Amino acid sequence: MILVSFELYNTIKRRHKTPWYKRLHYDQNSYVDKSGMRVIVGHYVGGNSGGNLSQETVNANNYAPVQGAGEGGRPVQLSPREIITARELYTLHSYNILIILVDDASDRKYLGKELEDAVAKLENVQILRSTQRKGLVGARLMGARSAVGDVLVFLDAHCEVTPGWLEPLLERAGSDDVFICPHIDLLSEDTFAYTKSIDAHWGAFSWRLHFRWLMPSTEVMKQKAEHPSKPYPSPAMAGGLFAVTKSLFWRLGGYDEGMMIWGAENLELSWRAWQCGARVEITPCSRVGHIFRRHSPYKYPGGVSKVLNSNLARAATVWMDEWADFFFKFNPAVAVIRDEQNVGDRVQLREDLKCKSFEWYLMNVWPQHFFPTKDRWFGRIRNDKGGCIGVISSTPGLGGPASKVHCGSDLDLDSLVVYTPEGRIMADEGLCLEQGNGRAVWKGCSDSKKQIWKQKGPRLKTMDGLCLTSLINSSSNVTDNPLTSKKCVKSDEQIWHFERVPWR
Repeated sequence: MILVSFELYNTIKRRHKTPWYKRLHYDQNSYVDKSGMRVIVGHYVGGNSGGNLSQETVNANNYAPVQGAGEGGRPVQLSPREIITARELYTLHSYNILIILVDDASDRKYLGKELEDAVAKLENVQILRSTQRKGLVGARLMGARSAVGDVLVFLDAHCEVTPGWLEPLLERAGSDDVFICPHIDLLSEDTFAYTKSIDAHWGAFSWRLHFRWLMPSTEVMKQKAEHPSKPYPSPAMAGGLFAVTKSLFWRLGGYDEGMMIWGAENLELSWRAWQCGARVEITPCSRVGHIFRRHSPYKYPGGVSKVLNSNLARAATVWMDEWADFFFKFNPAVAVIRDEQNVGDRVQLREDLKCKSFEWYLMNVWPQHFFPTKDRWFGRIRNDKGGCIGVISSTPGLGGPASKVHCGSDLDLDSLVVYTPEGRIMADEGLCLEQGNGRAVWKGCSDSKKQIWKQKGPRLKTMDGLCLTSLINSSSNVTDNPLTSKKCVKSDEQIWHFERVPWR
């Protein structure tokens, strides 16, 4: 009988320590196979012949036993450190994996017999075919119900995984209280070129409930600096790339089967996870490339807007509490179909699971959020010379120079902002007004003191006593009037009127 202990070659490198192979009495290369695994082989009395394994038998595996190990029927002795490492790595490398491909009634010919012929050459891969289009939610539930393993790993078909992507997901998912997501990189839709994305991001969403990648909180960034390989929390998951124990997935209600085709299922599942006792996390050690397509390949019964709006209405109605009223107020196209949603079973699920409120979610999971609350002011900040503080629609997601915008109506989100008790002016998409080097800018909200604008009467002052000022030029277009911070003087350009707008 042969005892084999596998240990990843790279994991045994220790800074400022002598490599393991220099402490042993055999050639270092004899115990490292082509995949980088270290293999220790020993033997003891036993086996079919009733005696020790012969040298010929041992060497037939192209490895030599450690000299003297296993003699007299004794097992190979590993050091305590090696035993701990071996147990950890045995857990990682002992999975029985079944890959399930779900064909959601595709009409593309190459996904028929051609795909079946290709899959027939692979081990542990099977195809499930639906005769009717179910959409993302229905197709994933079809695969999940067919799965027999303890952990479910969901991926889109337009993904490319990297070496070592799976182990970090499975290791964290084993705790049975988390939806663990990989770090998502970029695949070119045209060339399939793989591009590494920025390491510092987490998932969130806008006032219109569009998913967004935002900068993590200061606490998370500090954790990433101290423990760069440790998973970190994320308010929401992107799409549906995650691993979760099957028991947790079904205990929390799986996917919402009332959702059609595609859209908002990632936010609904994220809110449900956090509010009902689980977590959503990202592990930086798992890298998966994803194609962010310019055009959707799906067919939407009744049109894209109807399908997506119905899904958003379901998610908001069940999980967002009074912030659902905020969403519906500023999205009337969704509000008109709010009462058409049959969500009684999902509301009952929330009650049965004794889930927390959306207010709890905002305060505890995402306290850096930019949504209005009872403690935050919401409305227009109008300049005495005309125009309001707001984000021009062409401003990129990472921010840009700040100018006044047209004030618009009470339903025009582009001219509405949140003003916090700390003095931050927050707009949609997680942007905060910041004192720049000359011109004011919109940047991702942070703990920077340059994002503090204290209200002093009708003026907004920076921490160093300068006043927010609208620069007036000859153009009649208010969007051509940049914002800056200047020495406070008696000037209409520094006078700002706060006009409250009810947010729900």
